[in-house]
Order: sequence, then structure tokens, then C-alpha cells
Amino acid sequence: MLKIRSIEYGLYPRSEHIRLSISKWERNALDHKSLGKLMDSEKKELLKMFNQAGINYYTDPLINWQDILRMVASMSLDTPFEKISRYRETNTFYRQPLIESYPSLHDISDEDSTPDSHLPGSMYITDGTENYAYFLPGIESFVNMSYVSPELKTERIQDSLLEIYLDLIKRHGMKRILLFEPYPDKSMYEGYSHVFDSAKVFYVRYGLTNSSIGKGINAKPFSIIASSEKEFRIAASHCEVPGIALMNSQNTRVEESEQLRKDVAELSSPLGLDEVFVTHTEYLDFLPHVIAAKKVQVLGKVGE
Repeated sequence: MLKIRSIEYGLYPRSEHIRLSISKWERNALDHKSLGKLMDSEKKELLKMFNQAGINYYTDPLINWQDILRMVASMSLDTPFEKISRYRETNTFYRQPLIESYPSLHDISDEDSTPDSHLPGSMYITDGTENYAYFLPGIESFVNMSYVSPELKTERIQDSLLEIYLDLIKRHGMKRILLFEPYPDKSMYEGYSHVFDSAKVFYVRYGLTNSSIGKGINAKPFSIIASSEKEFRIAASHCEVPGIALMNSQNTRVEESEQLRKDVAELSSPLGLDEVFVTHTEYLDFLPHVIAAKKVQVLGKVGE
């Protein structure tokens, strides 16, 4: 019998209380420390909700990151941000990192935070369970979503980011990682072998092809999460347990868990799979807070 498990990851919509608190902080009516405590407290509550909903694997809700790159950019770039850019073909925007020198890791504090960078609060809050996975933006996407000074070499930037990631993995003791790659290169960055070798990695990659998996990739991710049926078939041949994004994160219609299970089974049957992961398209921050919560409950029922 097919075993189906669920994954929730990435930016999660903020509650109205947090939105109002951020507004007060921007007006200097709330200090960094107080907002940071509120952020961490809301993260803990969201992790508890994910767990109680039955989600098999989930990441920090990242409500203080501002976008998927912001926290990593803040701690690795000297002059982190340039212009506002559109995220994929959506109505969401992100602040484009400005890479003028090769990235290197430095510590950041709540006092360093501004509306243009990350917000106060911990980079990660973990609940200490086997369900928790750390979130990292894909190295390829980090570079492709940034403005890069023409005199810098892409490969060296990627290698610098890899050193930072390996340092973060060691600092936080990351045993499970969700690596999110919405803007991939044509061929997978060979340095990922070190990341795949360091932890159980759930690799969400768009535009997957057989040629994407280069010969220089010695270690494989535990799971590749595909964005389409065609890519799902490719993912199944390049990882231990494939996954597919089926729940729509840009539509307020709340799906039925039984229908999602049926869809997953139909996709998996021709491939003879014993196990598969199911998750949402993109991340849930595109949705109203109340709708995202309903979708989490549905997703939890899809997994076993």
C-alpha cells in the first residue's frame, strides 16, 4: 500500500496581531526586543499547529524573514538589498539582494533589523521533533534572484554560499533541511553534494529535467519535490522518496484531503512507488491567514 506523507514549508502568512505589531515597530512604538519575542511566540504556536494537524515534516514559518532570501542575505552580504523585484509570475515582490563582494557569514542581531532587511526574532525556532526541517533558499536561486556585480564570478559566489550553508548546518545541528529552488540553473550546482551528504534534504526544485542532475552530483537528496507530473517521474528516479506539489497555494479554494490522496495515488501507481510526499505549490504566504490554516488541516489529513 502506498504511504503518503505531507510537507509544509516556507513563508507562512502572519496573524493580524503580528501585522499590527510590525506596524507599531515601524513607527518606533514597539522596540526590537518586544517584537522579537512576539515573532518567536507566534512561530512556536504555528509549529504546534503544524504538528497537531498531522503534518509529517514542516519548517519554521519564517514570518520574520520578509521573503525567502532576506535573512540569509542579511547575514552574508555587506550591502544586502537593491530594488524590489517580482517573485515569479505572482503579485508578490521581494527585495533583490545586491552582491558586490563574495558572501561571508557574519552574526546579526535584532538591532540590525530594519523593514528593508529581516525583522526581529530568531532566524529559526525549532520544536525539537523529528518532524522539523530547517529551511534554506537554494544557492542557485539565491544567485539568480540577486543583482550580481559583473566583475564577480558566479561559481565563486556559489562556493562562498556553500561554505556559509555548511557553517549554518553545523551551528544549528541541522539533521533535516528543506532546500527551496524556485529559480534553478540548467544543471544542478555540484556543491550540493556536500549539503546532501550532511543532512536529510527535501529538495523543492522547479523545472526539473534529467539533464538537471549533473554527473558531478555524487550524493543525492533524500527527496526531490516536483512541480508537475512530468517532473515527478524524473524526481522518482533521482532520489529515495519523491514528492509532488499538488495543493494550490495561490487559490483560496480549500481542497478535499481524499481527492488529494486519490490524485497522489494515480500519479504514483505507474511508477510502482511505495512512498511519496505531497505538499503545496509555492508557499502559503500568498493566502489569507485563515485560509492557510484550513489548508494546513487538509494537508495533515493527506499524510499518514
